[in-house]
Amino acid sequence: MLNKELVKIKIIDKGLAKEIIEKHHYTHKIPQAIKYRFGLYYDNELKGVAIFSIPANMHTFTSIFNGVTQHIGIELSRFFTYDDTPRNFESYCLSRCFRYIRENSDYDLIVSYADVNYGHVGYLYQSLNGYYAGQTAPEIRYLYKGQLITRRGLGRRVGDTERDHVKRILKDGAKKVKMIGKHKYIFFICDRRRKKELLKNLKDKVFLTKDYPKNTQQKQ
Repeated sequence: MLNKELVKIKIIDKGLAKEIIEKHHYTHKIPQAIKYRFGLYYDNELKGVAIFSIPANMHTFTSIFNGVTQHIGIELSRFFTYDDTPRNFESYCLSRCFRYIRENSDYDLIVSYADVNYGHVGYLYQSLNGYYAGQTAPEIRYLYKGQLITRRGLGRRVGDTERDHVKRILKDGAKKVKMIGKHKYIFFICDRRRKKELLKNLKDKVFLTKDYPKNTQQKQ
């Protein structure tokens, strides 16, 4: 059983966060533009890491709401805990992280994604009463030298076009991988007045719902 008095959330340095994520998280890499790195402790022992960063997609929030800028929100981009944590440790820690950001920033929103390609549906986000915002579009990634690379993460030589770079790595043994769109969740960390204002400014054909996706094969 979770003893909340034994839970501590601390800001940790980049090196420690990088070490844990690269070793244990399924992506094996930390994101760019990190804003917050939280260490999740239980009984003074580090049990996990939560990383929040500026979204890589510059239209993350402007594609959902009218009359906003991209700067109104932040992304929960990495979250990992060891398997030996008490029940509800993850959701309690994440709620504490949300509260810290709410009290120490001007952000209105937090976005996070559950990657279907790795069997994730987002039950943790559902337990925190997040709004489901549908699935992102399918995309092509490239499996190259043991790493799964997104288009944004391709990198190029000076003077290269993206197409030239893709041709080169494919010739060097890379393989195209078709990825299913991720489940997208939105959390409001603003006050009620601002939340009401944002909900009134949803773009046409955008729906935020509590009708969550399920996957009977996923237990977590």
